[in-house]
Amino acid sequence: MEMIMLGHREPQRIFLTIIFLFLTLTTFAQQSSITIQARDITIEQAFRQIEKQTPYSIAFNRTKLEVSKRISLSLEKVTVEKALTEILKDTGFTYKINGNHIVIVENKQPAEGKSKKVSVSGYVRDANTGETLIGCYVMEPDGKTGVTTNAFGYFNMTQEPGACTIVAHYLGYADQSIDINLVRDTVLTIRLKPSQTQLAEVVVVGSKTDAETRLAKPQMSMMNLNSKEITKMPALLGEADVMRAIQVMPGIQAANERSTGISVRGGSIDQNLFLLDDAPVFQISHGLGYFSIFNNDAVKDVRIYKGDIPA
Repeated sequence: MEMIMLGHREPQRIFLTIIFLFLTLTTFAQQSSITIQARDITIEQAFRQIEKQTPYSIAFNRTKLEVSKRISLSLEKVTVEKALTEILKDTGFTYKINGNHIVIVENKQPAEGKSKKVSVSGYVRDANTGETLIGCYVMEPDGKTGVTTNAFGYFNMTQEPGACTIVAHYLGYADQSIDINLVRDTVLTIRLKPSQTQLAEVVVVGSKTDAETRLAKPQMSMMNLNSKEITKMPALLGEADVMRAIQVMPGIQAANERSTGISVRGGSIDQNLFLLDDAPVFQISHGLGYFSIFNNDAVKDVRIYKGDIPA
């Protein structure tokens, strides 16, 4: 048997150590006791009061927590936990204590009186063939919230727990309404039955005025181009040109390879009339004849008459 003998100084040292630890804990407890009596102060100022009265440092994210929110506090010798709970009340945030550090974090738990939402998912199929239906509407009866099925006929939506109604709507099928009591995440398979609708007779009647106008004034040998069609045609140096586009039209030839002039059905280049917003244009080219003066970005459409010209 081994025997340990303590000298007469050892009990005294143990006693002093216990006294020191007791005083340290008492001092720490006194430092952790918080008193705040203030009206209309910000949350950040309340945090600074805690840091002054305790050895804790508080960290928070200013972009998420509204530290400029003003509050009133009446705390008399309360714990750090009690003070933080009172300061963060109704903010959606809570705290975590790690040593002498306090971190303010977002409260992920649902607020009191509110239930966690549940998921409603599943597939919508044809009741006869079992084929999945793409783009089917699955929604609440009021139509304010809902989703559509994806390329696999699958849908997923979130709802509040409790009794609810889900309506499936798809063109060519009869609507189906489902009443369910949600207590947990639920998977459904909705089967819709094809529905046929007999339409009444539809008669399409044209405008007599337009028909009479076309018969009274027939327009032949007329072509129409718009700016989008002109940009799709080959262009010199990549720049769309109205006259270059006209040169490739049937019945029209270019005067020569480098000129923007045109010959219509064998006529000469000086036998053409060019009108820009009903104003005659006598010189249609520049740059030694390589480019026309018409800016394609400013041209809405171009009408070309190769034969009879209206008055």
